[in-house]
Amino acid sequence: AATRSKSIAYDELLHITGGVTAWQRHDYRLLPANGNLPQRVCGLPVVVMGCRLPPANDRAWRESYDAIVGDQFFFESGNDPLTMLTAARAASSLWSLMLCLVVWGWSRSIFGRGGGLVSLTLAAFWPAVLAHGPLATSDVCGAAWFTLAAWMIWQLLHQVSLARVALSGLTIGLALVAKHSAVLLLPVGLLMAGLTLAVNRPLQLRWRTGQWCLTSRLFRLAVLVALPLLLLPLVLVVIYTFFGFRYATASPAYLPQLFPVYPTLADAAQAAGSLGRFCQSLGDWRLLPEVWLYGLLHVVLFGRFRNAFALGCYSQTGWWWYFPLCLGIKNSLPSLLLLAAGWLRPLISRRTRIGYECLPLLVIQIVLWPVFLSSHLNIGERHILPAYPALIILAGGAWGLVPRSCRAWRWRWQVVVLALVGLHAVDVTSRYPHFLSYFNQLVRPGRAHLWLVDSSLDWGQEMPGLATWLQQHRRESEPIYLDCF
Repeated sequence: AATRSKSIAYDELLHITGGVTAWQRHDYRLLPANGNLPQRVCGLPVVVMGCRLPPANDRAWRESYDAIVGDQFFFESGNDPLTMLTAARAASSLWSLMLCLVVWGWSRSIFGRGGGLVSLTLAAFWPAVLAHGPLATSDVCGAAWFTLAAWMIWQLLHQVSLARVALSGLTIGLALVAKHSAVLLLPVGLLMAGLTLAVNRPLQLRWRTGQWCLTSRLFRLAVLVALPLLLLPLVLVVIYTFFGFRYATASPAYLPQLFPVYPTLADAAQAAGSLGRFCQSLGDWRLLPEVWLYGLLHVVLFGRFRNAFALGCYSQTGWWWYFPLCLGIKNSLPSLLLLAAGWLRPLISRRTRIGYECLPLLVIQIVLWPVFLSSHLNIGERHILPAYPALIILAGGAWGLVPRSCRAWRWRWQVVVLALVGLHAVDVTSRYPHFLSYFNQLVRPGRAHLWLVDSSLDWGQEMPGLATWLQQHRRESEPIYLDCF
């Protein structure tokens, strides 16, 4: 509902247009660096509405100028922009629901019903989820599938069956077509596998009606080595499904077509160095679709230098403290206290089942945060969304932080937890409908633009608000100067 008063955010135009071209023209060039899955989902209702794409003989289409094609599609082809945007956002809001369900299910499996409800409430009122969930973009979609895939990998490392192998392969594949950052599932999975071996937990094998329990480290190691060989074909099938089971990016009906900036995969591979040569080899063997490989290289190349602003500073390479700053000021103070309390739970319960079950959540943070701290892509809090679900799940551990043996203190502590959860929900809800520009009480009202800009504050969504403000405050015949990206 909060998006009804908001105009189209910058990336929404690109995602919706990319999704419609994928469905109608089976061409995937327009937005290769963002996942095909969220583009298709937000573009599907627009396709059903029968909206018209701009002509395929236009220069912008031939040369893959996504912003120009998007402008033509929305505002120059006789379509209804508001209806298209509303339909796309309605479809994209499903990712928020999925993320909340994954958070609730994983937290409940570790901390019980109380911890699960704490995590669910935090997620449902999390500012970044409320801000980006209903937008027709890929950020919440990528975070939801990344978290679900990590959970499925952890389950597979303890019980191997055909159903779990199939489910894990499916979720990993969907995560990889949701956002290219899902490639970090590889180090996450390797660390999880190493921990299961180090802790010496038994591994169950299920085949039809038979079941075996492997306790030998050698046998478990052999099974864990074989798992990637079983998962890889399933993952590749899922990825190729989204690109029409073909290697080429452009549809044969619209050849010749080129990518923007780097016209071909070979050009992008040459600019990307050793990673580019590796991706070019994968392309030569047709192991992955051309557009998926190009999108991965695009993310790497365009993440090396990006204009960034924070705390009055300007940079093209960013700062290590940028995303910790986002974490500290773009989330409610009660939720940050619960996150801190949740981190204590695995330390206190390290020799119990709960301590062990918290390990994959810690692994996710160990893998993701070094990437965040070294990232030059400091253009918005949304880029750390994949880390939030695991943190929110850990926060559910605050519910049982005081052991059952301390009954008098336990119920008092749980009252404190409930109060913090309530304050979190009230604080975030009080900013309705401006969730994208949410900042906590550490930032004085009206001063947020001195701390963070771009998609942490304004993404083009306030055009209707600007129009209303001008109607109320503009003097007659007073000139207006608008600088709009």
